[in-house]
Amino acid sequence: MQYRAHRYTTDYPVHVNAPMGNMRAAVSNVNEAGAQLRDAVGLNVGDPVQFQVLHERISAIVQWAAGGRAGLSFHPRITIDQIDAIRNRAGIRRHTPTGQNGLTQTL
Repeated sequence: MQYRAHRYTTDYPVHVNAPMGNMRAAVSNVNEAGAQLRDAVGLNVGDPVQFQVLHERISAIVQWAAGGRAGLSFHPRITIDQIDAIRNRAGIRRHTPTGQNGLTQTL
């Protein structure tokens, strides 16, 4: 069995450009090398696909497809900023539990 780096779970909607046409899908998990799409009906192994993140087009190749899901490998690999955007983390402020004075502290 081949090792695969950790993938971050998410639910990021995308408009996918594929050989069979455009479709709406969602990224289920992602890392710098690849991702899994759900609601990706009609994709086939080897299909080139593209979608946009942070105003940049991401290119990938379908590695597997079954049951409306598809595994993608990115060519070239995506950046940490793109991963954070897909993880819905861009611009998120983290909060700690309320302090003794009852105010929420922002980190």
